[in-house]
Amino acid sequence: MKARNLIEPPIPVPGKSRAETDFERQKRLFFAIPLTDRERYRGRFVVSRDGVIVDVDADLVELTHRFFARHGKVPVYITRIGKPIRMPSPFVR
Repeated sequence: MKARNLIEPPIPVPGKSRAETDFERQKRLFFAIPLTDRERYRGRFVVSRDGVIVDVDADLVELTHRFFARHGKVPVYITRIGKPIRMPSPFVR
């Protein structure tokens, strides 16, 4: 499998919703932020919007509640910098 360059725009797929396209764009813009800028948030969750980290918190629930209460339903990319978070899935047994 060929590795995908996260800086390139995603390839549109027929039948995908607009929200998926917006999410992919936000993810791509997040990875375009220089690594040195992202590293200062190591171990914390960040909200990235249009290639700018706009909010940070150690608590994912607090971060998401605060951000969406202030900004409404807008496309963003939320992730933890550094060590990946493990979340349970209802689809995995």
